[in-house]
Amino acid sequence: MPMLTHLELLCGQAMEPERLSMLCMNEIEDDVLELIRGLPNLHVVLLSPGITSRLVEGLSHLPNLAEIDCRPDPEVCYDIANYVEFEPSLVEGAFPSLNYLAHFAVFAQTTLFLKTPFFPSNLTVLQIESPWVECPSDLHMLSVAIAENCQLLTALYLLISCDRGAFEETGSIGDIYERITLDSFRPLLSCPNIKTFEIVHQDSFDLQLEDIEEIASKWPSLETLKLNNDPVIFPAHESPFAYQSLPTLRSLLPFARHCPRLQHLGLFLRASMTDIPAAHELQSFQRLECLSMGVSYLAEEGPVTHFLSQICPVGCRVESSDKLEGEVGELLRRRWKTVDEWLPLLMRSRMEERRRMREENTERVRALEAELAAFRLGLFGHGNSNIAMQ
Repeated sequence: MPMLTHLELLCGQAMEPERLSMLCMNEIEDDVLELIRGLPNLHVVLLSPGITSRLVEGLSHLPNLAEIDCRPDPEVCYDIANYVEFEPSLVEGAFPSLNYLAHFAVFAQTTLFLKTPFFPSNLTVLQIESPWVECPSDLHMLSVAIAENCQLLTALYLLISCDRGAFEETGSIGDIYERITLDSFRPLLSCPNIKTFEIVHQDSFDLQLEDIEEIASKWPSLETLKLNNDPVIFPAHESPFAYQSLPTLRSLLPFARHCPRLQHLGLFLRASMTDIPAAHELQSFQRLECLSMGVSYLAEEGPVTHFLSQICPVGCRVESSDKLEGEVGELLRRRWKTVDEWLPLLMRSRMEERRRMREENTERVRALEAELAAFRLGLFGHGNSNIAMQ
């Protein structure tokens, strides 16, 4: 079938005593290379994780290949050792049509791949999913490589796919790794065409309001932003003090001010009435459809709903994460659900109030116009004596 354009090639699954494992792609590498050489018209390739250097080199010669998708199965356990040695050698003209790449690999490995000579510079969508605990320095080096080699990107996804239990076995992540700051991924802000950016890390970020302002002002074309709103590890909800360093509701305003096309916004923050901006500071979103609060802390539903009703457009919904567990987690999930249920009611109430105010103002204007017409009639039609009598 030499005219085949879409190929999905997933390795067979095999049951082991305690886990489900995948046959490594390198065990069938020669057969896959032979298959690829016989399919010169491929446009889209979906492969199991563990793509090898030789497979990448073989795919790089396909003239019409636009998408490579190597994403993991969430029900499968992967051996990290299979994703460390990866050094493809590309030649000039490699991947002439590639614009979409989803790669399952550790950040350091992907950094080397991006810096490979003749790496395709015409990517518009890049997704990197790592099975590793990634540190700020590796994220920074990856960000530099992306900024230097992928200036045409419109969508970027940087994800950690490890489960929470794997981290909890090592103790507190905060005691082992530094938290991510804007410095870790600031180089990405030099990619001018970003419309979608999603990042998921194992730990919550350390972001200040000025950092949020910088992100929003550098990416005015944003349509979707999920800024680690659902980290793998998050502070215990039983202790609100653990949330004191998180951004507050005020951090929503820079995006409303700078990103008029934003439709989906996800932040991990502390939603309370302690830092709700005054009415004269508010800025409304124009197109926001969903506010993803992830595992954010919520103190009181009423003031938060009232604030959101002032800045969100009609129809905007609020959602939280399904990671919220236990009694306190269930309480937070109910609180965010309450906000989502109250928000449209409060919006309709505010719209009705504005409608009444417009009608009242219209009536006042009409009354004033009538009085002015009567005054003019008396002034020009009946003389000053009539005015004095009036």
